Amino acid sequence: MEETQQLLDEIVLPDEIQRYRVVYEKAKEANQLTDQNKFSFAYCLVRSKVKSDVRSGLTLLRELYDATKSDNAKRDYLYYLALGKIQFVFFFYLKISNKYHFKI
Repeated sequence: MEETQQLLDEIVLPDEIQRYRVVYEKAKEANQLTDQNKFSFAYCLVRSKVKSDVRSGLTLLRELYDATKSDNAKRDYLYYLALGKIQFVFFFYLKISNKYHFKI
């Protein structure tokens, strides 16, 4: 549980996201995209504090989940999908709390 909280508290800086984005895009353009490239980029995105990045990361993780037949990989992707969903829901509640001046 403590490890999960640490992952949720982690902030990925825009520079790091951009580095992963470049690697991902180059691999994709060269038709050499691996599950590891895709996962690394997705994992980076779901730890972002930008809602659209989290959404993109969730999409990539879902694609990985749907494409694999490995139960272990499915378990891992599902775990990070859950973390990303928590981040996404957090943005929703933060928006509501700011709009109505509630404290979370």
